[in-house]
Amino acid sequence: MDDLSTPLWPMKRIIILLLALMPIVASAQEFNYDNQKITWKKVYQSELTLDDIYKCIITSNNFYDVEQLEGCIVAKTKPIDYKPEDYGFRWGNSNTLLLNGAVGPVALRIEVKEGRYRVIASDMMVTDITPGGMTPMGTKTRLEDVAFRRGVPNSMMTDQFAPVFRKYIERLVSFTK
Repeated sequence: MDDLSTPLWPMKRIIILLLALMPIVASAQEFNYDNQKITWKKVYQSELTLDDIYKCIITSNNFYDVEQLEGCIVAKTKPIDYKPEDYGFRWGNSNTLLLNGAVGPVALRIEVKEGRYRVIASDMMVTDITPGGMTPMGTKTRLEDVAFRRGVPNSMMTDQFAPVFRKYIERLVSFTK
């Protein structure tokens, strides 16, 4: 057992802390905050072609306004009811906006190159699906309106919305043949 008075002990604590924070930092790097706009980007390694991905999108029935362009696909995701347990949260520690709504729609651009595809998500929204709530049913709230209160991405964005939207998008764009 190490002697707690040795100089190595603080270094071990720092290394353990850094290792514990790596997944949080990695997921935060997928989100970009630029000029009051939020985008999410991720590159997937895959042997799927543009046509393969297009077929996956069409058959999944999770997208609308799908267009196949030169080297890319643009589409919007259909909103999916928010269930806290599906995203690693409990009902009591979820944001009210999410609890009254569905995650989505999200605008996607999928750029396909040999051996990989990049997904760029923007225009992320939460759709109110609760009748008789504070906002009319069907109201869409832009993620930027929630995330940039007081001018900078707040802890609500990084702690709740970022993990939910990351998981939502990854579920929809992890294509397989």
